[in-house]
Amino acid sequence: MLQGASSAQPVTLVASKILKQRMTMRICYLVLLHHKFDQALRLVRRLAGPESSFVFHVDGAADAKPVAAFRAKLDCLVTTPVHFADSVSSVWGSYRQALAIMRCVRVAYRDAERCDRYLLLSGQDYPIADRTHIAEFFTENPDKEFLEAFPRDVTDAGAPGWSPYYRFRRYHFWIGDRRITVPVLRKGQPPLPIYHGSTWWALTRAAIEHIAVQFESNETLKRYLRTGFLVDEVYIPTLMMASRFASKVTGENVTYAEWTPTSGPHPKTLRVDDLATLLKSQKLFARKFDDVVDGSVMDQLDLSHDAGGSI
Repeated sequence: MLQGASSAQPVTLVASKILKQRMTMRICYLVLLHHKFDQALRLVRRLAGPESSFVFHVDGAADAKPVAAFRAKLDCLVTTPVHFADSVSSVWGSYRQALAIMRCVRVAYRDAERCDRYLLLSGQDYPIADRTHIAEFFTENPDKEFLEAFPRDVTDAGAPGWSPYYRFRRYHFWIGDRRITVPVLRKGQPPLPIYHGSTWWALTRAAIEHIAVQFESNETLKRYLRTGFLVDEVYIPTLMMASRFASKVTGENVTYAEWTPTSGPHPKTLRVDDLATLLKSQKLFARKFDDVVDGSVMDQLDLSHDAGGSI
């Protein structure tokens, strides 16, 4: 009996250590909002806990009344730390989208409580996994940078459509919501090799520090990308792949999304018919959801969370 008890002790100690790490895995959620604030509150309600904190960016063009209501309800809902980045009035595809993200990163690094993991979400994302599983996942992968980052050739001037050359070597400007592409002028090669991926990621504290510092100090890259198109999909992957973190980048993120021939440049809106696919995806989050189109899929995910991952 003593021999069995002795051999079991290291296993118990290891299990206890893993449980303690899981309970202390601090996660900061950086959330981009421009509408659907009540749906965003639902997202926050699912993620809020003693080890969670939030940094929000509310688009500068959002209506003031629902924003004020959101902030008031948030104060009643969340007891954990909440921060707001300075607002940018962003336009889809413009540099200002990337700027909104970078402002969140800066607040998360400088002002928010120190966390172990930082996730970028939109207000129309929703967790597939519950908070316990999310914490467990990152505890088991403490050094991995969950980020899509694929090299892009910006030298092919003849490539059709929204090619890397078109997006980053051409000059793009916005007048209101209208994008203007300069017909003659071209930029030279970028100051760093361009890497592309999904906007959404889950990064470590050290990576967030690197991005925040580089955003402030690397004016050459900032100036180059300021006149690009869909820059939010390349800014952080490019910085990460030019850093000591490149070997830690997994090439995938933790957010499920699906594009279809009819969804255009945005992912399809998920419905309850997609539930089985979501639960089998091995992802932690999914996007995008719309409580007006089909809120029942989020209801079913809530049931799955409450049932410990099975419904």
